[in-house]
Amino acid sequence: MVSDSGCRMKAAAEPGPHLSGAATLEGSSQSLPAGTFGPLLQREAYRAYLDYLAEREANEPSDAVRSALATEQVKVSVEQRVVIPQTTMLVLETEWDYQRFGLDRRALASILTIDAGGIGILDRHNNTAFQELGGVVGGVAGGVITGAVSAEYGRYAGPGPATADAVQETPRAVAEAITVTQNAPALGTAPAPPPRPEPRPTAQAPVPPPAPAVPPSATSAPSAVRPAESRVTGAPTHRREQVAETKNAFPDWTIAQRPTHEDVAAMQKELDTDPRNRGVYNRLSDALVARADWDALRRMALRWQPYDPENPQVYEVLGIADEQLGNTSEAARAVASLIEIAPAKVELLQRAGLLLLRTQHADLAETPLRRALELRPDRVNTYRCLALMLWRDGRIEEAARVLESATRQQFPSAWYGNVQRVVREELGYVYRGWLAKDPGRLGEIEQRARDYHVDLTRKDALRITLTWETDANDVDLHVVDPNGEECYYNHKYNKSGLELYEDITQGLGPEVIRTESLLKGTYHVGVNYFSAGPMGVSRGIVVVMSGDNVDIYPLRLVEGGRTDMRYITAVTVK
Repeated sequence: MVSDSGCRMKAAAEPGPHLSGAATLEGSSQSLPAGTFGPLLQREAYRAYLDYLAEREANEPSDAVRSALATEQVKVSVEQRVVIPQTTMLVLETEWDYQRFGLDRRALASILTIDAGGIGILDRHNNTAFQELGGVVGGVAGGVITGAVSAEYGRYAGPGPATADAVQETPRAVAEAITVTQNAPALGTAPAPPPRPEPRPTAQAPVPPPAPAVPPSATSAPSAVRPAESRVTGAPTHRREQVAETKNAFPDWTIAQRPTHEDVAAMQKELDTDPRNRGVYNRLSDALVARADWDALRRMALRWQPYDPENPQVYEVLGIADEQLGNTSEAARAVASLIEIAPAKVELLQRAGLLLLRTQHADLAETPLRRALELRPDRVNTYRCLALMLWRDGRIEEAARVLESATRQQFPSAWYGNVQRVVREELGYVYRGWLAKDPGRLGEIEQRARDYHVDLTRKDALRITLTWETDANDVDLHVVDPNGEECYYNHKYNKSGLELYEDITQGLGPEVIRTESLLKGTYHVGVNYFSAGPMGVSRGIVVVMSGDNVDIYPLRLVEGGRTDMRYITAVTVK
């Protein structure tokens, strides 16, 4: 072994000095106890053994032997906590996830630690002091746990606690050994929050226009108005009381800012100095999109990829550039890379599916969207995204069945609000399309509409929905009508008929703004990251439906202020 200073070190049978801090070694060598690096060396030995098994598997002609070798790799990887291409981390976000995979949330794997004797292994099953603390101090929200799932997008191979034995029938299993840290106490007590300010007197909210006819079972009682509260970064923020406000001038954000050539040149110069700077790539990609410089955007993405090969944004940017340049097959290949780098992450599967639909590749979009629904049937947007794809692909009856099944589910109101209203209205779109395609089935479709409390007579002239991929944060949809009146959380009803359904403050949407009639002129659509959660960056999708047109707009948000709006698109009515 060679230290950073270039001096050689070797293990010795007799005790010797320990390395500490940033001290450097003097002389030709230093003796260390044989056990100082024992756990690390053992880990590296298992890594070498796994490399050996992988090489044998690659060169083995017998299917049975290859299967056994693959199973042994998963077994060793799980037991020794050494990640290989066949294993990955499974993040469990809800109690339902533990039940779905049949996992014991109390499982405690051994972990590497640094103690007085150097690097050691902590057996948390038999460590009383550790168990009294409840796990790793500070914890990890949501928790993670040992599990084994198959390589086909991370499917669990059997009931009960996941082990290597559970994947005998799926030799390319994806497995992992991660520790549960839920319910761990914090080291200290957080200071008490400051008292909330009293809400200021506000004008009476305007009387909303008559709502479309919706059966009583399709809606719930309106939620209470939330009091004013100062904005706190990183935590869900309650809103100011709704006020009657009509803008006489267009908001500043409706004027899309176009970066200058000098701005772009300055960012490219930064990359010449630091070609691994992800933040600069993100800012430069936004600037090039705003300038519609698709050739430069594609060159930038290809430059970025070798430095950041597992970043989804790289492939999304490349796909946008290829789509705008007319390279639809290359765009589809780039977007499909999102699936490859995160085959079990529902948010990226949904995003990849909608981006593939955007590039007219519904055949490729179906697999990730169905897999997302299979992984998270407790998330309403997995149903909505799959149904949108099936509807736009002409498979209307299948789309109807997907949304019908969603009406029978219960979804967390904090994430989705009264989303069943949204689901039933989107089911109405599907039923009306089905009726136009097959009018001979009028009686059947009308009966299904009655069964699922869908109003076939209501229609939207313009409907805009926003969803985002991280909970515990607040993303807002804004729409400005041709008169300059803005519809958003603090002004939910416009004189022109624009209406915001709900202001969802803790993820994941949808937020919906719609109208039954349109004015001539331009409607501006924007999104604001009102309050960031622990993830910091949030990705989202805006879907604009007008007449027979459905347009899909991906977006990526970083935390900003109220004035930092992301301009999405304009809808012009002639």
